[in-house]
Amino acid sequence: MTGLRNITKASLPLSPHINLLFGENGSGKTTVLEAIYLLSLGRSFRTQRSRRLVQDEKESATVFAKLSCGKTIGIQKTHSGDSITQMDRDRSVRRGDLAKILPLQLFDPSTLEMLSGSSEPRRHLLDWGVFHVEHDFLLLWQQYRHALLQRNSLLKSAKISSIELDYWEASMASLAQPLTEHRRVFFEKWKLFFDQAVHRLLPDEKISMHLSLGWDDATNLADLLRDSREKDSERGFTQIGPQRADVRVRVGSLPCEERLSRGQQKLAVCAMKLSVIELLIDQYEVRPVLLLDDIASELDGMARQRVCDWIASLGVQVFATAIELNQLSSLWGNVPVHRFHVEHGDITNVTEAVERA
Repeated sequence: MTGLRNITKASLPLSPHINLLFGENGSGKTTVLEAIYLLSLGRSFRTQRSRRLVQDEKESATVFAKLSCGKTIGIQKTHSGDSITQMDRDRSVRRGDLAKILPLQLFDPSTLEMLSGSSEPRRHLLDWGVFHVEHDFLLLWQQYRHALLQRNSLLKSAKISSIELDYWEASMASLAQPLTEHRRVFFEKWKLFFDQAVHRLLPDEKISMHLSLGWDDATNLADLLRDSREKDSERGFTQIGPQRADVRVRVGSLPCEERLSRGQQKLAVCAMKLSVIELLIDQYEVRPVLLLDDIASELDGMARQRVCDWIASLGVQVFATAIELNQLSSLWGNVPVHRFHVEHGDITNVTEAVERA
């Protein structure tokens, strides 16, 4: 990678197992995770402004990687916001293609917001799993989103066309059924893995996970949308449909955030994310890359060990950050660990030195 934030240039000999980056805050550890995230999704998880990614004295930031399957992928971001993405020599590659070939899941300090915040990150986690299982899901979702945006635009117009609303509502209804069925089938499998995950990470808590579809699928969505036009028009957006789906996690009858400590909430989110990953590995042979940014925070020693033991058993490639090496270095059992010290944007492989010591 070159010109990315405070990393002028770096080339890392990575382990297919555990890669541990340690150093002070602001040293560049999270930037390495950001680089991998860019390769998979074409965007950052830290900012929407490309110019913040590029060093002031550089015209662009570039990230390049060779995957275990033999393919090479690269992305370049410029100060002006332009982006060039390439797979092998193909520059017409789409973001969906990148996400498919380099599946990844991020654990970062915003993880706790999955439980207490809006439904979007929980729905996104569900859809991320479905995307890697159902090949037509992305196209269905894109078509549904287009119809939804058209309806929302009509709801905000001064003169609403009933004929146009009928058309777009019928389109939404025809797409909603297969979308929802894909989600329902995946969720039922996911729930079994989630229940096992809770027993592994939070054995003393009765935590359950439930799927809310966003609409009553026993009724035709077009009829529901027609009946809700007046209320939707007042608010300026569509209030029912698959875009309102949610995955709700509770302890007994209470939301998790009202019952669990912050450390326990983090474990509950780990249970959600790692159970999706375990399902993909176990039943679909999809092996995501894990990005763990400051995973040790708010977890005591026993909780860290439980999480790391489980991750190590998955056999996936991991990139984890920590301030101190000893926070995570010894928690992976017999799984090989590459250790990188990061300081002021300089990255040093200290694996051999640590092992000799």
